[in-house]
Amino acid sequence: MENAISIPTRRKFWLGALLTCLLLLIPGNIAAQTYSFNLESEVVHVYWNADSTITIDYTFVFANDRQASPIDFVDVGLPFPEYDPTSISADVDGQPILNIQESPYVTYGIALGLGENAIPAGQRGTVHVHIGKVTYPFQEDTTNPDYASLVFSPTWFGAEFVHGNTDLTVSLHLPPGVGPSEGRWHRPSDYTVLAGFPPEPETSLDEDGRVTYTWHSTQADGATQYFFGASAPRQYVLATYHLKNQSIEAFLNADGSLEAAYTFEFENLSRQSKLTTLSVPVPYHAERLEKYLATVDNEPISVSFQYATLEVRLGRQAIAPGSSGTIHLSYTIPDQVFFTSWWEGRYRLANLEFPLPDFPSDLLIGETHTQVLFHLPEGVTADQVTAITAPPNFPSSPLFSQDSAGRVTLEWESNSLPATTRNNFTLQVPAEAIRAEALYVYPKPGILERLGIDEGMLRMLGWWVLIGGIFVFNRIRAQRRKMKYLPPRIRIEGHGIKRGLTAVEAGILMELPADRILTMILFSVLKKGAAEVVSKDPLKLKILENPDEKLRYYERDFLEAFKTRSKSTRRKKLQDLIVKMIRNVGKKMRGFSHRETVAYYKSIMEKAWQQIEAADTPEISSKMFEEQMEWTMLDRRFDDRAEEVFRRRRVYAPTWWDRYEPPRRTAPSAARPTPRPTSSSSSSSRPVLPGSEFAASIVRGVENFSSQVVGNLTDFTAQITKRTNP
Repeated sequence: MENAISIPTRRKFWLGALLTCLLLLIPGNIAAQTYSFNLESEVVHVYWNADSTITIDYTFVFANDRQASPIDFVDVGLPFPEYDPTSISADVDGQPILNIQESPYVTYGIALGLGENAIPAGQRGTVHVHIGKVTYPFQEDTTNPDYASLVFSPTWFGAEFVHGNTDLTVSLHLPPGVGPSEGRWHRPSDYTVLAGFPPEPETSLDEDGRVTYTWHSTQADGATQYFFGASAPRQYVLATYHLKNQSIEAFLNADGSLEAAYTFEFENLSRQSKLTTLSVPVPYHAERLEKYLATVDNEPISVSFQYATLEVRLGRQAIAPGSSGTIHLSYTIPDQVFFTSWWEGRYRLANLEFPLPDFPSDLLIGETHTQVLFHLPEGVTADQVTAITAPPNFPSSPLFSQDSAGRVTLEWESNSLPATTRNNFTLQVPAEAIRAEALYVYPKPGILERLGIDEGMLRMLGWWVLIGGIFVFNRIRAQRRKMKYLPPRIRIEGHGIKRGLTAVEAGILMELPADRILTMILFSVLKKGAAEVVSKDPLKLKILENPDEKLRYYERDFLEAFKTRSKSTRRKKLQDLIVKMIRNVGKKMRGFSHRETVAYYKSIMEKAWQQIEAADTPEISSKMFEEQMEWTMLDRRFDDRAEEVFRRRRVYAPTWWDRYEPPRRTAPSAARPTPRPTSSSSSSSRPVLPGSEFAASIVRGVENFSSQVVGNLTDFTAQITKRTNP
């Protein structure tokens, strides 16, 4: 079978498949080492199960040296910390092993106590262990979102214990039902091929008819970690749905209310998972809903409202694997759908922002046929509707018509809408068309603000004039403004909100500390696969040639700065980068309100935290944080907030975590009186971390960047302020 993924190195191997292995080998105290043996052969079978678990079966043949201690314990690594102990069975030379416990030496693993059946010096013994159920969080293959990937590393032993060649056989059994033409194997890394493994595995069907890929070498090293991988269509192991059609109809009423009705037609492509829940966002300012109802195939189902989102739970009406279902959802928002401000024609215009539902990218595949229909308030004519915007994949101008009641309608249709991205429709109508009490009204700005004069600056100027000395005024003003790098012209209030800024640009607008801005860019280039951390103390980056996503100008300049070895030159380039960003943000803000724009991006930040805190499971919470991380870092209390949110949670590390915290072997502090050979296995790309440890690592990233790259933050920022806000 032709290979689908080329993996020339270990690093590219980990990036070629989303799911990678993290198990670390932790040997005992080698000073008291008395074990010495040859691992003559090792045979491992790994079975993908449809319930997000794997089954692992090992057979080891040990030849113990004549002068060595008996092999009385064998530690076997597992790829993930969650496994069913009752599914484990083991034997040595056919005699059952009853002493099976958690290993004190292997990060994730079990210890087999051979007891009276220990393998004596100078003798051979065969150890067999079967682990029936190991949780494995299959996720998308990064090379093809329609596939799920598994990468497995067979157990290996400490080099101080094992010697000689090992006859190693690794067989990966694909999920039941996967056809020979559907599966894909991963080309092993170069060092694995050099160990005698073939670049292409032997493909066969096992006794259950499952597609099996087998690699074999007689020249393997029992102390070396090897990786083997395969991919299969995601629906065999992951929840996979296709939203074939969706339609949204919204009545915008003169009393300020909104009546919305949604129809979603889902097809469940999964082999095991049911479609059980659905989340639908409502317009931005809505604080309360009425008359919200939901059905699936005309059967009533549960629906609740929280955090500006309707949560639909299908319960017994869940859409089963291989089935389709139609979900209807309706609600009424009584008021505050439209909002207005002094900057919007001095309260003469009412604005609407209407979001389309967006669904997790790891659940949906394909594109969606979408229809959107708005009924304008009674009496509003087509020429009174302004500032109409539609998302990409929709016509820029809607189709205008009239409904049976004579109300103007706006209709859009798209046959190729990605259902996994947030899309908003916006429009303006005369404020007089909406009941005044139902409008969400922003506070009226003060006289000085309307004139474009910063009241705080004016008061400060008056104070220094009163105390009289120009010299004293300039000196104290300079001290206070060292950290204020925005030029005053950006603060001159214009009209409305400037949307479309990136999180980093929003951080500039909020005047976040320079070290926070640069750390946000660091995480951004790591996330895009443009760099990896080689060393944290001192901080060193390796620039990667082919990033996963297109880089923005400030990300490219950031990487250029890290190509120089001189710390002073690097600091100068980073200062130039921030100056460039300040000027670019200033250009984008011309004519817009600084205050409203800052408030808008603070609201995005707060919503990001709320979504993470409201997540039901560690998987969802971790994914939400990975997607929203840049926005949460806008929080000036980010350090404390991250600790509060993740303190009592488990966290699945982001997909780019190995570029920030590369896996490394560590020595144990464990404690059996006599060390024994230990082993390790690895097959998950996303380690599970204690929440406090994860949060602390992110916070330390900011602190390390500040201390090692920026140096004295006040002096660093002062050099920027001199150029942008002298």
